[in-house]
Amino acid sequence: MQNLRPIFIALLFIAQSAATAAAGEVHGEGRLITQRESQDVIDRYRNIPGGGVVTGEGRLIGSGEAADITRRYRSIPGRGVVIGEGRLITTEEASTILKRYKSVPGGLVLEGTALGMEWVRAAQYEPSSHAFVLNGDIAYHVPISARGVATLARAIAGDDRIGVSLGEEVQITYGKLRSRSDVAADLRLADGFLGDLVLPPRDWTIGYRLAEAFAPREDVVSTNVTVLFRLKDFRFATEDKQLKFERASLDVRVVPVLEKYAADGGYLPDLKAIARGSGFEAYEANARHVGANVAYYLREQIVARALDYAETAAFLRALKASGINLRNLVRGVEASSDRPTAGKLDDDWRAYLSEIQAANAYGNWSAPPYDLYSARKRIAPAQQQSRLACPAQRVQQANCN
Repeated sequence: MQNLRPIFIALLFIAQSAATAAAGEVHGEGRLITQRESQDVIDRYRNIPGGGVVTGEGRLIGSGEAADITRRYRSIPGRGVVIGEGRLITTEEASTILKRYKSVPGGLVLEGTALGMEWVRAAQYEPSSHAFVLNGDIAYHVPISARGVATLARAIAGDDRIGVSLGEEVQITYGKLRSRSDVAADLRLADGFLGDLVLPPRDWTIGYRLAEAFAPREDVVSTNVTVLFRLKDFRFATEDKQLKFERASLDVRVVPVLEKYAADGGYLPDLKAIARGSGFEAYEANARHVGANVAYYLREQIVARALDYAETAAFLRALKASGINLRNLVRGVEASSDRPTAGKLDDDWRAYLSEIQAANAYGNWSAPPYDLYSARKRIAPAQQQSRLACPAQRVQQANCN
């Protein structure tokens, strides 16, 4: 490759001199390209010529291609920016959430109507390209499966709320989302993974390399605490006749809760403890870490999958707000089938670990995650029982040891 560089420099000289010397001498120089020269060339040509030929093709993705990519990555790469924030919930936030959900979710909820779509007046789903065509000429490529889209569209058509809560006695699915759908199951797993980083003791994420070598604090006080994750504030932008996810936010909120439960079996906020604001420093430190490092944790497939669902839900709510009938929009698309049983969280987690291990998609883990988890559970079954009685269900209680 080095012997091509003098030719490249000479070609640059010709290009620069052609305007003033159509005929005459051409001076050549052969040497190693400088850093400034290489940057100038990259700025102009987007790469260094002479490094081989790369051919490209721009067109609408085909259904087979989209299916292959979704099967491999569970989404179409090319995502927007997610900004995270972790802290103690405020009394105002807790009251607003309680009013909306009738209890405080100890889990993961997908909120908000996408901004940047106010111009949409018509939408049509194109199965061949797995995309929605908006106003006849703008394409939006959906980051989840067609069956997942149908599941969310039919749920949002009846109720904007989408989310899950893992409680002491019950698992709550909000809105019209079917509790036994793959969407709900994936949201529970994403919540379990993220919650394991905030509420000690860790279980699911033992063996997972945390961002910045962070060690979650476990110096907690004797109080009832849960954690709420909200994916929200989605904004889209149009570029080259395509609608793309531009940005969103992840709220991580530490929520002190009462010992009594709401009518639906969910948590009730302890407004006095929230107003007092002290005694939750360890939880807050863990929550801040997750919020500040959301980009890192989105590398975990189950978290990225939850973001895909949240993006799609925000998109569908925007269509609904524009007066588009979501049920008619996905008519003929089969929704995600219900699972035979609701399934235990631990079984679903094992299945997920087996999936990413088989796909060799566990770069942030210190070892093959399914093998790691299974071996640890065989050695310490008592620890598994303790975990399922406490933070895995999204609450840290005084009697959890």
